[in-house]
Amino acid sequence: MPARGKKPFLDLREMLGAGLLAALTAILGYVQIPLPFSPVPITGQTFGVMLAGSLLGARAGFCSMLLFLITGAAGMPV
Repeated sequence: MPARGKKPFLDLREMLGAGLLAALTAILGYVQIPLPFSPVPITGQTFGVMLAGSLLGARAGFCSMLLFLITGAAGMPV
């Protein structure tokens, strides 16, 4: 419980949103749009990152992408 008058770093809504948008970013990584002029496709991860920042704000969006990076570094297929 935070001290009286202090706001927690992230409240429950922001934590749930960060987790959901980290999972959505991992899922959107499998969505590919092939480009005829380039061997590198466009993936939906960029959309997931922008969506996390715009819906959650800077602090919770950063935590969402940090969670995404940690799960990838831990060996999860992202």
